[in-house]
Amino acid sequence: VPSLSFAASRGTYVSGGSSKIVISGIIDIKSNARRALSTSNMTAFLSVDDPTLNLKEALLTPQETLISPFVGNKKLVLNFVLSASSLRSSSVYTFSFQAGGKVSSVQVTINDPPLPGSFEISPSSGTELTTSFQMVAFLWQDTDLPLTYAFAYYTSALELAVLVPRSEVSFANTVLPATTANSTGSLVHVQASIFDSLSANN
Repeated sequence: VPSLSFAASRGTYVSGGSSKIVISGIIDIKSNARRALSTSNMTAFLSVDDPTLNLKEALLTPQETLISPFVGNKKLVLNFVLSASSLRSSSVYTFSFQAGGKVSSVQVTINDPPLPGSFEISPSSGTELTTSFQMVAFLWQDTDLPLTYAFAYYTSALELAVLVPRSEVSFANTVLPATTANSTGSLVHVQASIFDSLSANN
């Protein structure tokens, strides 16, 4: 009889993070079962405990795989690739891998980014590379602590440039360069990114 397992016993994935989630099922054919499987096919497939999730549509790989008569290797790894956007945030899913009459399960948790708070910058105007601007992020909430903060601005080429790297400090004081010019001067777009301890960010 084949022995089944998942590559990981648990998984926590970040909502809005990676666009794909890979669940690996491992079929370990014991020596006393290889002879029986050498003359017949075996079907391996993935299922989920949530009836609202259309697994066939969520999967980027086939939900079911027909395994030809087993010859040679003792272990076979099947990767099931899911579109992360198909899974609801703040949800826990139990995926079951089935083959040869055996079942193995893994629990996957979808983590939410921090709940929105506020981001303020003052003064609202100043002189490039001279005025010290204070940026403050506050009232952001999450159960996965500590929260960390990073501050950046968009260059004239619309690329995000780091002002202050990620840390547990929720404020920063820094000068700003000139970027997109308009009739009254230069408009600088500044961004605060807030992360929980699992790196979900908002």
